[in-house]
Amino acid sequence: MEAKELRLGNYVKLSKDHQYVGIKIPAGTICKVETIEPSSLYLQCHVNGGTFYGEVPISMVEPISLTEGLLLKCGFNVEYYEFQIKEQRLLTIEDFWILYNTRTNFYGVMRSNRVFKQIEYLNQLQNIYFNLTGIELEVIL
Repeated sequence: MEAKELRLGNYVKLSKDHQYVGIKIPAGTICKVETIEPSSLYLQCHVNGGTFYGEVPISMVEPISLTEGLLLKCGFNVEYYEFQIKEQRLLTIEDFWILYNTRTNFYGVMRSNRVFKQIEYLNQLQNIYFNLTGIELEVIL
């Protein structure tokens, strides 16, 4: 993952355990990006009922893969369970559409009834949603 792929407010997860002021933040912890530097990120992480802020090398974070469940938590609705073919679903928030193929695990942002951008990760979805709508995507993890 590179700093240029991120913007403030994106969610990432730690790829390794991180020790911060005596607190162990385990690998897999989901954190929110608060500041972006060329080689590090300042993150907000929730661990053991508390909120911790700390700087981590960008090499210690990885993107969060999209899932249908994650899209539903972010407010998307399944508009069609069998869109064009049996294994495709169309998920929407108002005029923002995502095509999901359950067989190939393909996610694509649609405009004018065609896929124009494949996405794999939550930060990509957050960025393109903001770029197209001007609104931050509400992420509930």
